[in-house]
Amino acid sequence: MGERFDLHVHSTASDGTLTPTEIVREADEQGIAGLALTDHDTIAGLTEAVEEGRARAVVVVPGTEISVSEAGGSRQMHILGFGIDPECKTLASNLESRRRDRLERGLRILERLRKLGIQIPDQFIRDLAARSAVGRPHIAEALVRMSVCRTAQEAFDRFIGRHAPAFVPRRGVTAAEAIHMIHEAGGIAVLAHPPLSVGVDGPGGLERFVARVARLGLDGIEVQHPSLSRKQRKRISRLGRLHGLVPTGGSDFHGASKPDVALGRGRGDIRFGPEAFGAVLERLRERGPWTLPERR
Repeated sequence: MGERFDLHVHSTASDGTLTPTEIVREADEQGIAGLALTDHDTIAGLTEAVEEGRARAVVVVPGTEISVSEAGGSRQMHILGFGIDPECKTLASNLESRRRDRLERGLRILERLRKLGIQIPDQFIRDLAARSAVGRPHIAEALVRMSVCRTAQEAFDRFIGRHAPAFVPRRGVTAAEAIHMIHEAGGIAVLAHPPLSVGVDGPGGLERFVARVARLGLDGIEVQHPSLSRKQRKRISRLGRLHGLVPTGGSDFHGASKPDVALGRGRGDIRFGPEAFGAVLERLRERGPWTLPERR
């Protein structure tokens, strides 16, 4: 195996700009030995990615990233699922419900933007929903294309970010439900980029937040992510060891919508190698009879 792996990647199945096939091809060209496709609240691109991985020297771990919202939206997080069965009908049904929730949320955001004098047709969101999971990055992209904002970050800051006027809280599953869904599909559940979660500033801070989720059956925690400082990574690593969580890492690659984040490297500081990847595979095998996809 090569030296680099990336366990947090998004495609056009949700809010990325490369197809699952294109992502695997790019990984192969860059010498990335393995990746996990983790599109938001969908498993739509997994079969395509796994098939392309079999044809190339790239291990594709089937994954997803489930949006969690609890306590009226005051506690939110993302939970990654690795090694899930792309054919699991229960998971597919649950995520389809999440897809409908995303569409509804997108339409409500557009309504709030209209009240601010910004006209984005509802059909824009409906067309997106027909081929991918709708996310705020799509709306941010539309605002940039319309020259309302210069960058996607400006769109979030001015209009659709958490404290902006067109923000609509997402309706998510609970952490316990997300973990159960992932386990039922044969995968392991990993808390993504913990400091970016909503509610970590409550009593007890990040330590109490992670401890609570860990008690629900969490398997791992994302230690390497482009948003995390060196100090944060050390803190999260310590929490992972404390709760017996396998450490994971990934770029959170989205393609052209996040041009400063590279596949397998993040902003140049992602270091996730064979030994760390092996630990993830070992945790997967503890969960069930998971094996690496065969190559042609």
